[in-house]
Amino acid sequence: MLEYPRALYRPGIALKLDGVEYDVLIVRDEEAREEALDAGWSEYDDLTSAAPKGPLDRSVKELAEYLAAEDDLDEVRRLLSAEKEGKTRAGAIAVLEARRDELK
Repeated sequence: MLEYPRALYRPGIALKLDGVEYDVLIVRDEEAREEALDAGWSEYDDLTSAAPKGPLDRSVKELAEYLAAEDDLDEVRRLLSAEKEGKTRAGAIAVLEARRDELK
């Protein structure tokens, strides 16, 4: 049984732990925890044990931020292809296609 309130984390700027900056979210019950986990927040143990995230491992919002700085059309096409073969998230495909079209 988990104890509440409970802190969840994601990459950000609010707090620095082990040399890495995170944002922190406090949840007060299991429903809020599940919603936060679905939205990309992580338990600290999960966050610190996970391999570094690639662009397609990020939330759609984080992916869009990453793509705003990506100027390599071939890389955007590669990511789009990989997303279509993998998770097939409609939002991710939309931002990838939009960035591809901008770079054409």
